[in-house]
Amino acid sequence: MQLNSHGVVGGFNNNVRESGLRRQGSFMIKLLWTISLALLSFGLAQDLTADEVLAQLTASAQSLEDASLLVSGRMIDPAGSEMALELRVYLIPALELVRLEFLQPTALADNFMVLDREIVYNYLFVTNQVMIHSAGDPDALGALFPDANAVGPLALSFDLSRLFDGWEASLIGYGPSPEGEVYLLRFSNSDPLAEISHVNAQVVAERWVPYRLEFVASDGQVIAELFFTDLVRDQGLSPDDLRYLPPDAEIIDER
Repeated sequence: MQLNSHGVVGGFNNNVRESGLRRQGSFMIKLLWTISLALLSFGLAQDLTADEVLAQLTASAQSLEDASLLVSGRMIDPAGSEMALELRVYLIPALELVRLEFLQPTALADNFMVLDREIVYNYLFVTNQVMIHSAGDPDALGALFPDANAVGPLALSFDLSRLFDGWEASLIGYGPSPEGEVYLLRFSNSDPLAEISHVNAQVVAERWVPYRLEFVASDGQVIAELFFTDLVRDQGLSPDDLRYLPPDAEIIDER
């Protein structure tokens, strides 16, 4: 699975230009899939090239056993309205297992999603229901994001060069951040008509941890900004904990 030249994860149509909370939610889930693929592309001496940075990230990602972290940021629609995003993410790459626990936006607070290989579990707090779908089902994400399209089986690579395959990677700088010195990378879209023109990434030097992703539209407007903090890796996460569902929840199996 990768971001294609239209700036979306394979299987998605990019509707980021449309306004309203529903469209923002749709694009947010596309970014969450991107997060599932990209946020742990870990690994900087300052003289590395873009290819060398990506190679280091890939090598470090291949040794990752598990991780937990906080993803926070904002979504911005064409009118300039912002929607806050905050969630806890837990991953076990070898099992292709990801748990997303939503804190913001308020409409999704206390909901969570489990991506377990080819199965998607959506827990809806208000109704205390768990919707189960095959990952390739067009309704797999519909319970939480009504406009989301079908997704294919989750393929966790945690490899930025693979995620942005077909995009041009360049090193644009090196400087300070709240997490320490970072390499500044830019992934430029090869399609001049795509909604997403480029993505700016910050990778923390010496730790090989992505800190920030900024998605920029073709008109130069920032449409999403994501930060990755509170990272703990290789802590021995339990697959059972990531797969946990409330025992009293109503199970609706749509497979």
